[in-house]
Amino acid sequence: MPDFHRKNLKDIAENLSSKEFQYNVNCNELKISIKKYLPKHLLEREFSESEILVAPGAVKAIHLILWTFLDFESDEIIFFVPFYICHSSDLLWRGYKNIVLANRKMEDFSIDFDNLESKLNSRTKFVVIVNPDNPSTHLHSEIELNKLSELLKNFPRVIVIEDLAYFAHLANYKKLKSFSAIGNNKDKTFTVFSGGKLFNATGLRCGWQ
Repeated sequence: MPDFHRKNLKDIAENLSSKEFQYNVNCNELKISIKKYLPKHLLEREFSESEILVAPGAVKAIHLILWTFLDFESDEIIFFVPFYICHSSDLLWRGYKNIVLANRKMEDFSIDFDNLESKLNSRTKFVVIVNPDNPSTHLHSEIELNKLSELLKNFPRVIVIEDLAYFAHLANYKKLKSFSAIGNNKDKTFTVFSGGKLFNATGLRCGWQ
């Protein structure tokens, strides 16, 4: 555990201050810093603090998005297999049954678009992509993201959750293209980041989108 975090926890325990305990959840000072330091090439646009939501972890941010926009009974979510089970854990715990699994090409873990197209329908509400992917480590190319963008034009109600938690672990993350930066995708995309991954301090539970 980093020394500064150990000190913060000690101060919170000694002072019993609920305000201090919530310092990282939707904190305006943190949102200002995120806006200032997040590499602008990732989203290829300017954005304001009002567009940023800070949550206790990237996974929790994804769960909040899903529970805000999902119709529990009818809407479907598409994950690409293999997928990070924690993205669906809250849904499964609450009895959600409309998870649809789309295939990847086994030779390189890229999206199998024929299979994906067969899974998309009028009930599809979310498509979740992770870039670079966990657990396959596949990096979605700009060509692949463009193809996904074109396909989803036929399904205008679909919202994309783009988990970029591992972007900073790339040797050259400037090669990474955000799905939200293509066309008008920013209007239908939640892009999620992880402070724990960014600062190599997994477990501190700070994420934003």
